[in-house]
Amino acid sequence: MKNTSDDSLLVIGAVVLAVIWSKRLLIFGILSNLFWSIVVFLVLIICIVLYKFYLKHRYKLKPKAWEKMSGQAFEDQVVIWLKQNGFAKVSKTEYFDRGIDILAINSDLVLGVQVKRSQRPVGVSAVRAAVAGLRSYGCNKAMVVTNASFTKQAIILAQDNDCLLIDGIKLQQSLIFN
Repeated sequence: MKNTSDDSLLVIGAVVLAVIWSKRLLIFGILSNLFWSIVVFLVLIICIVLYKFYLKHRYKLKPKAWEKMSGQAFEDQVVIWLKQNGFAKVSKTEYFDRGIDILAINSDLVLGVQVKRSQRPVGVSAVRAAVAGLRSYGCNKAMVVTNASFTKQAIILAQDNDCLLIDGIKLQQSLIFN
């Protein structure tokens, strides 16, 4: 989910700073003519564009890592990820999980996690399973974790049921799967 307003704000702010900086250098006599002021301004714009390109592409998924990982191995990695993110007690549920694959407990929060390793966007069935499994395990919050993305319907259902969604991009950003 790309936030274009944040991107636009970043570019506008950077352009304003570049203009102010180049004019300040011109005023203080560091840049003695308009040509060098324009050169500095263009270099700053190029740096901004390159930085935005870096931000956009630094968290690209590495499909080979996902493809080689079994469903169980992916669940194990999610357990590690939850522990690294502050959950004191994390355990996998029994094989017939009733909608919850992992229980993660931290103080008052009992999180029921449904894990889906997929090559396609994850749909509403995973969200339904996680929400339905809450009562069985005494959880007060549901989460669905996938290496892929989520369908629009799954996102809407998750929002309606206060279910957290963690997609592959968010996992990649947490650096566990690098």
